[in-house]
Amino acid sequence: MNQSQNWAVCLLGLILLMVFAGLRAQAHPRKEAEIEITFNANTKKTEIVHRYRVADAEQALQKAKGAGLSIMTDPEAQALFGDYVEARISLKHNGKTVPLTLVGGEIADGWLWIYQEADPLPEEGLYVFRHSALMDRYGEQVSIINVRLYDQVQSFILSRTAPWATFRLDGKDTYAD
Repeated sequence: MNQSQNWAVCLLGLILLMVFAGLRAQAHPRKEAEIEITFNANTKKTEIVHRYRVADAEQALQKAKGAGLSIMTDPEAQALFGDYVEARISLKHNGKTVPLTLVGGEIADGWLWIYQEADPLPEEGLYVFRHSALMDRYGEQVSIINVRLYDQVQSFILSRTAPWATFRLDGKDTYAD
């Protein structure tokens, strides 16, 4: 092989390495969950809908409870993950815990959906929402919270170092005296 051919082979190898490295980086998406808090006018309940990647949830559950568990096929594993999430979420209104009821869950398109509900949330007062599911397993895990109540949309990003959000629904300043 002459020098030009060596350079061509090296350049092709470098290009292939970059392509495969890029594909590998895309194979492990960002660790994030999404949670929507809304009011359902039909049921007259506040709904809390969680969305987790099945792969992340299953890996965390297997590390905690056993390697053979499958969220995709095992209803007991699904229930265990639901219990895990319930233990890592709380909503307080003016310092008092808002009771949340686990309604159920489902798996669709690679996502694990968990549904909770609560009585309607009062518009007045201060809320603190805490959510730390998967943050104990993945340091880079974040949860994006969207609160869509009383014609307001508020979004928060929770992380291991800040697993809570403080907000109001009445339009007043959250941090005012």
